[in-house]
Amino acid sequence: MAWCDVTTDGGGFVLVAKKNDPVTWTVPSSKETVDPHGKPHWSSTFGKVEMLDVRFQISTTSNFKDTKAHWSFRLANKRPLGQLLLRNSGGCTKDNPGIGDIAFVKDLQTGKVVNKNFRCSIFSGHLSRLIGWGQMNKCLQQPCSPGFAYFYGVRLDDSGSFSYSAHGNSKSSGILHSSTAFIGCSHQKCCACYGPKGGTKNYCLTDCTSINGGVVKKKVHAWIWIRSSIPKRAWRKCIEYTVTDKNGKKETYSVDEETGTRRKGSCAYSHDVRKNGAVLVAPNEKAERKIPSAPGLLLYRPDKEKLLIQGKKDWKEIAMVNEVKSLKKSVDSVKNAVRKVENKISKLNSYVFQRQDNSITSCKHLKNLRSGLVNGYYRIGAFSAYCDIVNNGWTLIARFSNNDLKNWIRDGKMWFDRSFSFGYPTSPTHNWDMISEAFWKVKGNEFKITRSDDSSHTALLQTTSNCLQGRTFRSKITSYGNFRNRAVWASNQCRGSCSVSYAGQYKTTAGFERHSCSSNLQSRNYIGFWCDWSGGDGAVMMIGGGGRSCGRADHGIGITEENAAKFGGDSNYDFGYEANNTPTSAYSLNLWVR
Repeated sequence: MAWCDVTTDGGGFVLVAKKNDPVTWTVPSSKETVDPHGKPHWSSTFGKVEMLDVRFQISTTSNFKDTKAHWSFRLANKRPLGQLLLRNSGGCTKDNPGIGDIAFVKDLQTGKVVNKNFRCSIFSGHLSRLIGWGQMNKCLQQPCSPGFAYFYGVRLDDSGSFSYSAHGNSKSSGILHSSTAFIGCSHQKCCACYGPKGGTKNYCLTDCTSINGGVVKKKVHAWIWIRSSIPKRAWRKCIEYTVTDKNGKKETYSVDEETGTRRKGSCAYSHDVRKNGAVLVAPNEKAERKIPSAPGLLLYRPDKEKLLIQGKKDWKEIAMVNEVKSLKKSVDSVKNAVRKVENKISKLNSYVFQRQDNSITSCKHLKNLRSGLVNGYYRIGAFSAYCDIVNNGWTLIARFSNNDLKNWIRDGKMWFDRSFSFGYPTSPTHNWDMISEAFWKVKGNEFKITRSDDSSHTALLQTTSNCLQGRTFRSKITSYGNFRNRAVWASNQCRGSCSVSYAGQYKTTAGFERHSCSSNLQSRNYIGFWCDWSGGDGAVMMIGGGGRSCGRADHGIGITEENAAKFGGDSNYDFGYEANNTPTSAYSLNLWVR
């Protein structure tokens, strides 16, 4: 069963999502259909249903009558709900995907088309098809219990919104542009925003603040609907009534709704289909077969006491109240059984993964407290982190990859400023950049580097001399200076270094090519921090020897060929050897502390 709206804008809408607040990334998807007064979720059941219109309705209460913003997008071309968001097509750019290929925007509070030039309602920025907008499309096709922005309980995206602009000839709205109405999250700020009924100005800025008399709300309800076609009249309505004359004789008359013509006699003969209010009545199967195909029609069969609705191909029986009540009892019984199983699973998870305990400070601490644990992700204080328990309790804090954007060498924010996790912090095998809260929260004495394609997490390199001295890695790496905003970090020197030992596949790993070389900048058994040589080569972390006879300085992690060692530019990579050469993207390097 699905919840249908047969009145708004001619009807034909089916409800596909319901929200109790403006936050988009916490809304799960499931195979259940959506009740407008039920739990908030998207329904993945409709992922393959072709859309012509997408409709958004925002209310300050759970009641439709308190609706404050209500609009729909007419798509230029039909597409499935599971392809709601587009990237690099339909007016949406490659960097900012959204609901694209829009023909026009309609304000459903006034019934007027307000913008025929609008093309893209920007949803979020693009990081990868595997997260954010791409994951949202996936969640519209299959269940995603935590929501589109989460992976293993960790939020990977901080934007996700729906909006429109009726102002001028605006072609887009959302996280980069002002909007007439907005709901969702933009760079961690979540709200709903709207203007007066019928207003065509922009009332909402990108940071959840208002302009031109707009209203910003943190507590709202929202419903999202779709329809696959424009409703058309399939039957001419006929009104039937009975008159008693002065002699007590009863006569039946009918009036055609469209022509207004009154005639003696009923709307239809007893063996034909007749219309009773909004419902067709067919006395038998023969009469039923005469009804032309018109999805959405309601039909009553008095001979069987059944109510049916016409689908795309055939009639579907609608359950009666007593049948629904009986089914509800069965469902409730199943839910109780499921709840008992979930409680058992919860207790098992509590034993296996340990309860959340803010006193746990690191994977090493956890290993010392509990015996018998295996490698996996655990709660460390208030966040989750991956632990290498087998090798004596290492905490995974970061990952460097050449398979995505150059996040670690682009601008320095990952090293100095990032304040929330990014990537897949609870998995050591993904080949994407990552930073965990552990990067700035977990203290230790040593660190190691491993490969993402090595399930044993063998250290390619491990410090040996209390390198971190009880600090977090961010505290260590940023203690040498502020190198934001393309500040030069060194000239013919390394700002610091720590002694290391090598093992595993280090001889065949990118960035380790100078492991056996020693020169005037650094010798073989060291890792250097913020290194530069000869005004043209640099590395945030240089592995092995460096200098005149050791390949200069651009080998290790965060390498650059800038004229002076600094973030930005073109010839740089998250890790590798000689920044003028394209390094491998087949694996990534994991960073751990203990």
